[in-house]
Amino acid sequence: MTGVQTCALPICFPVTILAVDYLGKYCTMLGISDKKVLQLSEAICNKIHTIGVLEYYTPTTLAASVIYYIMETTASCPSLKSVSSTLNISSGTLNRCLKNLIEIEEDILPSKIIAAFRSARSGHESKING
Repeated sequence: MTGVQTCALPICFPVTILAVDYLGKYCTMLGISDKKVLQLSEAICNKIHTIGVLEYYTPTTLAASVIYYIMETTASCPSLKSVSSTLNISSGTLNRCLKNLIEIEEDILPSKIIAAFRSARSGHESKING
């Protein structure tokens, strides 16, 4: 039987790569060692996947946006441009995904966490603008 190819594996399974698969690597690349950031990022990415929103973004963009979304609430937040450069993701794409993430935050996070995030963000903005 010439021309017939055989596969060493009897069954081939499709591989699905999700945003959550990039979180550990991205936290390491950004120098984030706080396990709470990683855990919250994982919870947000899993919720996004479960409810099926933001599916039009690549897993890499979504993972980077979720990490930045959380880091925005900290005093040590890197710039969007720095995150973009470090993770090799367009800053425009990252910014658009971040805006879309903020638009759906009420669907993916408990109200207490949203309130805390919004308070922290406004505190950082007033320090920058004041």
